[in-house]
Amino acid sequence: MLERIRGNTSVVAAVAITALLYGVVIAGRLAYHNWDPSFFVVAGHAFCDESSAPQGLTIFTPYGYDGQFYYRLALDPLTNQRVEYGITIDHPAYRQQRILYPVLARIVALGANSRVPWSMIMVNYLAVCGLAFSAARLAGLFAMPAIYGLVIPFFPGVLLGLVRDLPDPLAISLMVFSLYLLHSRHITFAACMLALAVLTRETVILLAAALFLHSGWRALRRQSAWTESVRLAIPLAAYAAWQLWLFARWGILAAAAASGSLLGFPLHAAGILLIEASRTALGLHPFLLVEVLFLGAMVLLAAIGFIQSAVDPGVKLAWLIYLALAVFLSRAVWVEDWAFMRGSEELIVLGLIIVIGVGERRLLPIVFAPTLAIWLALAARTMIAQ
Repeated sequence: MLERIRGNTSVVAAVAITALLYGVVIAGRLAYHNWDPSFFVVAGHAFCDESSAPQGLTIFTPYGYDGQFYYRLALDPLTNQRVEYGITIDHPAYRQQRILYPVLARIVALGANSRVPWSMIMVNYLAVCGLAFSAARLAGLFAMPAIYGLVIPFFPGVLLGLVRDLPDPLAISLMVFSLYLLHSRHITFAACMLALAVLTRETVILLAAALFLHSGWRALRRQSAWTESVRLAIPLAAYAAWQLWLFARWGILAAAAASGSLLGFPLHAAGILLIEASRTALGLHPFLLVEVLFLGAMVLLAAIGFIQSAVDPGVKLAWLIYLALAVFLSRAVWVEDWAFMRGSEELIVLGLIIVIGVGERRLLPIVFAPTLAIWLALAARTMIAQ
């Protein structure tokens, strides 16, 4: 009983720490930019017409960033118009794949366009707090202190997604919650949460596919019931249904809309980035190199603990798939931390779960210290950066 109380206290502490530090970042970014929540949208003149855009939307960059498209979708989630509210969506089918985040932002805003910039921040903030809870609980399942679960919400990609109104924090939160439920053997609930994650960030479908394939293999070997595989097919069915809807709406396969620009020759783009990062380090600007080496170290630690880890084998299979995908990512991803930290999100988060699943307490501080250090550096930068 006492151990359970201590465990719950540790989980609460992990959530409180996450809520406090992320709250400081949000407040600092808002304060530095005159308490303008639309600054998180990062709207650009190339896609936003200032004369017809919603009142209160600050347009301050030439091209903006992806958050401007999710803001547009939050104004009308099921739109069939590429241009509306003075905002042009670059690839409508591709952006509308990630429908859950704008839908939730619309709901939290109670349908009021003026409140959407605030609701987008709120949805992601609550998602990060939920991520801290799920990660802490997941750590507890592997007999690890809940506080070490914080390596997941403090992965820098989560922060970068939050400060530019992107769906990444919500997707990762739902993904980790689904894995907590999976390891707790709440299969149906886990599958439903994973389906929501897939509708938030379509790349999560690779995890869903890996879990389904492994479950089917176990069923073939009569190590589990086929009913488990059927339940784990829920995310795949949700993904397929939504892709069909998008095809009917836009006449294009959303899943293939941007794949040509995101994939390239194996390790070519990553190698170029490493060379460039090394050059900037020689010029006394080592942070980019530190970030790249951090990702490499996280992958290496996951590889070292791969066999020993007690995580579900389907998670390990998914990690291998994401690792292969990272090798083929193009310069569109391996270009800056805003891109490669987010592009490798599932790979690193699943890798961190694999490391937690090793159950070696001496290993987690080695992971946690550099993760928090890079997070703090990026947090300071994002408070004032675009």
